[in-house]
Amino acid sequence: MIAVALVLSTAPFAGHFWARDLGALARDLAESPDAPQAAFFGELLRLCDCEPLVRAEGIDPLRALLRVEEARRIRLGARAASSRTVWRDVLRPDFFRRDPGNPPEDDALRWPDEEERWTGERLLVAAPRFACGDAAKPEKTRAGTLSPQPARPAGSDQRPADLVAALVAARHFEAASLLAYYEAAALFRAGKIAEAAALSRAIDPAHLGPLSRWGSLLRIATGADDRSAAIALSRDWKEGEGAAAAQVVAVDALARAGKWTEAVAASDGLPAGPRTPLLAHARLLRVRGLFEIGKGAAARDALARDDRGDAARDLAVEVLAAGPVDGRSLEVAGALFPDVSEALLRVARRALLSGSVPVARSALLHLDPAEPRARALSAELAFAANDATEIAPAFANVLSAPLARHVRGSARDRAVVELCHSLVELAPRATPRLRAEAASILLAAREDIGSSAQKAVDAAVAALRTKGAAAIGVVPVGSTLPIPDLPPIQLDWPEPRSLLAIPDEAGGMRDWFPESKTIAGGPAT
Repeated sequence: MIAVALVLSTAPFAGHFWARDLGALARDLAESPDAPQAAFFGELLRLCDCEPLVRAEGIDPLRALLRVEEARRIRLGARAASSRTVWRDVLRPDFFRRDPGNPPEDDALRWPDEEERWTGERLLVAAPRFACGDAAKPEKTRAGTLSPQPARPAGSDQRPADLVAALVAARHFEAASLLAYYEAAALFRAGKIAEAAALSRAIDPAHLGPLSRWGSLLRIATGADDRSAAIALSRDWKEGEGAAAAQVVAVDALARAGKWTEAVAASDGLPAGPRTPLLAHARLLRVRGLFEIGKGAAARDALARDDRGDAARDLAVEVLAAGPVDGRSLEVAGALFPDVSEALLRVARRALLSGSVPVARSALLHLDPAEPRARALSAELAFAANDATEIAPAFANVLSAPLARHVRGSARDRAVVELCHSLVELAPRATPRLRAEAASILLAAREDIGSSAQKAVDAAVAALRTKGAAAIGVVPVGSTLPIPDLPPIQLDWPEPRSLLAIPDEAGGMRDWFPESKTIAGGPAT
């Protein structure tokens, strides 16, 4: 009986509303002002005419949604008429009919309204006034200037989270999920991540219709769901801005789990559009993945030539150090680094740390042998190769050999510091005899170098004289770099078409009319 009573109480109102006849709805309301659904449909009528809603506390959640939708119109401003929301329909004067069906006034008598009805009597009802044109205009402020938007709606003081909970309690699950998505997206855009996450937990993507995937992504972006949820999401979401963001998060989750083969596969087909921070992050992880699974040449080819951030350059050094330096390597170094020589020195030293002496030698071939830092690299190569016959002349070339006229003395000190740092790192893999000889050569030259270099010499000598087993050999290739943080997810979260839940003639709920270009009661446009 309750369901039947609900249908009977809403049917006249709902039937005329869903027929897009606001005039007939206005007559229904005038003739049945005390009906159970009169308050809701009366405010819905005002909403569709852009008449402001009054503040109302303790109202049912469906009436509260009317105020949320009103607030959205004000927020959208001039964009409301072209937005993919209910307002694209409401702001068309011809979307609803507004004739209340008053009788002709010729030969008619008028008298004040009273409870008793006479035969043939018909209530005179004022036609609903389309005020949306006025609502879109700026308002005059007290100072007489124009404000860009109308005043805020009266609304209610009900918090979004409380309204979502009330909708769930009333079993309006679709409306609850849509509102949670809408409010969480607004909080996320404002940088209120914790609040957005709390609301996102109320999102049920299954109740979001075409926004289902966006709802899942928002739960992930706010931290309501783990990033690993993006792996499944990205598998069946292949197009659009949201799909690209889901793909990046999936790649990031796989990389952090050390699943490099899967990360590479997940990064296939990354959009080739403008380089956003998110896409740059995914491309960097793709290079890292190729490198980790032993595809060094592919990793080098995948390096983004326009990414000159520290993370990209650090990874490029590791990738280039995995194979001999050739013309392609020089092209990459020239694209990513302002100083190719600096890049080659970094590549060579990274190669030495992994035991790849031939790669370091190939880098040295492209450096000016007269430069002090190139001389230091040559000495490091002799030490790393455990070449006892070359170590003395190579060290002397750094420590005491004459410098070219254009080279300052401070350049020698810098080269000595770099040599000492490298010796400390290479010492555990050198023979005790070679370490002792290198320490003696450095001590003998200590007084002839600058004070900053002397400190580096002292540290290197201490490390070289530390007793320990040698560990000569090639170290397994793998990146030593931390995985960069995932950049902020900045998206244009799409608006729900409707935030409303409106009773229909059958006792169910609908959110709005189907998308159509048909004028109420007229032909298709």
